[in-house]
Amino acid sequence: MIKHTRLGLISLLAVAAVLIAACSSSATTSSGTSPSAGTSLTGSVTSAQQQVTAHERAVGWPTLAIGPAPAKGKTVYIISSDQALEGNIRVVDGLQEATSMLGWKSVVLDGKGSTDTQNAAFQQAVNEHAYAIFDVFIDTTSVGAGMAAVKSAKIPVVSITSGSPTSGPDGVVAEVGSVAFNYQMGELEAYYAIAASKGKVNALIMEDNSFTTAPPIAQGADAVLKQCSSCKVDAVVTFAAADLVTGFAGLVQTSLQRYPDVNYVFLPYDAAGSFAATGIRQAGSSAQIVSTGGNLPNLAMIRQGQIEVATVAEPLEYFSFLAVNDLIRYEGGAKALPFDAPLKILVASDLPPAGQSWTGDSNFTGTFKTLWGLG
Repeated sequence: MIKHTRLGLISLLAVAAVLIAACSSSATTSSGTSPSAGTSLTGSVTSAQQQVTAHERAVGWPTLAIGPAPAKGKTVYIISSDQALEGNIRVVDGLQEATSMLGWKSVVLDGKGSTDTQNAAFQQAVNEHAYAIFDVFIDTTSVGAGMAAVKSAKIPVVSITSGSPTSGPDGVVAEVGSVAFNYQMGELEAYYAIAASKGKVNALIMEDNSFTTAPPIAQGADAVLKQCSSCKVDAVVTFAAADLVTGFAGLVQTSLQRYPDVNYVFLPYDAAGSFAATGIRQAGSSAQIVSTGGNLPNLAMIRQGQIEVATVAEPLEYFSFLAVNDLIRYEGGAKALPFDAPLKILVASDLPPAGQSWTGDSNFTGTFKTLWGLG
């Protein structure tokens, strides 16, 4: 079982308490999309509570089929969008553990949140003859020069929650994560708040529109809340991940001053949590945060009763093992497995031990050892 003990968000948390000037982004209300099949809210607190109760345990463990035997002695490159972010660190740590189990060497390259740096990282992997590349949270359509080199060298890429289009042997061969999965996380955020408030939600939904897989989270929350007759979505406010340090706290502050009745702030991912908390304090608001991810700083806030009250946790380390498994299957001539993973709503009364992120309440590493013929 992976035990994650690094706090991450190194550069972000250092500035979380600093007063940040309000940025110029505007508040816009999203039209959203229909809730996913099987989770539609009927408008009652009871139906929301049913969803919460179902996700007080890990829901969604798939059965994995045995595939081809893994190759031996390979060197893979792991390109992270930004290693200052806790979610990235979790995925990279998982990839390193999984590839180490196979006896592979892994080289980690930090994209540092810069398209230029990320392009250079893909080019470096090509120049150094990578066996394969794992792309952590980088939409490959944004790194055209790097991907052109990858395609020319016919190096397989497996992406993790990037929204990258799969293109076969000359590019991205598998994607771990899906828009539908992220939409469901947003739904669960809303279900939790409806149940906890007994149907009295006044929502501020923060929507990151800077990459493909983030908006569905906000859309899922928005759609469910709009089916709750006693709830209100005051605003859906758009922002970009690049503005987390320089403007996000100020954006939350000014939004809450404009909508003083807000009692829940919905975030697309945990990395925004500390900044949102700063904005809430600066606004003098009593609003509470609901987020997604299950990262350590957010679990600490929930444990200590510091504004964030719940997160829809995803086992990012498990995503890493799925990505390695998809590469093994691809190299052995088998199709990638359909993506599925468990989700769990974490609250103060049910958290992993301090210093450990949520990895699924399961020793999944043993499953992959069996799949890979490692005993």
